[in-house]
Amino acid sequence: MNKHKFCVQPFRQRGKTVEAEGLREARDEASALRLGERLASTKAGVIVSKQRIDAELGDYGDPEILAIHGQVPLGYDGVIPF
Repeated sequence: MNKHKFCVQPFRQRGKTVEAEGLREARDEASALRLGERLASTKAGVIVSKQRIDAELGDYGDPEILAIHGQVPLGYDGVIPF
């Protein structure tokens, strides 16, 4: 059975670099997008993504970016390492 995992990855500014903070999960796409917008007001950057999961097979699809807010480190805007 396929379902989706919705993730929100916030980033903080530390000196001249932008670093990932703890990954947050949301129950659905709308909740993930709202959380991303809220965090964008206080964080250097935010990525909102979803990923297809087949729990029976243990198969994970490629993450799909739903939104990017602010600054994110190089590499995060094309391929998310989670």
